Amino acid sequence: MANYAFTEHVIKGDKKDIDRLENDLKEVMKIKEVYNDADDIYSFYEICNVWGIDTDEKYLRGGFTNLNRTDDGTLEYTEISAWHNCDDFTAVIEDKYDVIDYWFMEETGCAGFWTNDAEKVHFSIDDYILRIEDYDGEGESTSYFSNVESLLDYANKAMTELAEERGFEFTPFKDVDELNDYYNEDYDIAINYYELQYN
Repeated sequence: MANYAFTEHVIKGDKKDIDRLENDLKEVMKIKEVYNDADDIYSFYEICNVWGIDTDEKYLRGGFTNLNRTDDGTLEYTEISAWHNCDDFTAVIEDKYDVIDYWFMEETGCAGFWTNDAEKVHFSIDDYILRIEDYDGEGESTSYFSNVESLLDYANKAMTELAEERGFEFTPFKDVDELNDYYNEDYDIAINYYELQYN
């Protein structure tokens, strides 16, 4: 599989529709061909085949795990897919059942951060995103902020600490454009700013 996208889903609707969807997913999970052991997911493509849904021209390169019915009656699962979330499977569910599928996706390899929950009813996610990639040290980190000023303060503090630990010079960023241009080749440190996108 290519770069992984991780998408959290919260599905709401009438109890009878959520019950039917949950039961149908649990039944299809029992079918051997549906389980993709390489990626530890239940394949959207194979599920559509079992349900008799035409898969031509549908993007179904992924599947789900962690199916869960919450105390408030919603259905949740985690989607793992290639490059981006499988909107076509969401469309299948919303067409087959009278439900609404709210989702939030992170695809950090290509820096994709998306949600269809514009009102932030189910996903209380701040809009401004900082990615620090410190491959010689701590690895990758993703942090969310409610405003650009807080993001810049955090970035400058984090980079100042890294500079002191590793012994290189660092001049604080004045804005996010300056931040996005930063790459320390000697210590393999990159830092970037993104904004949450709404679908």
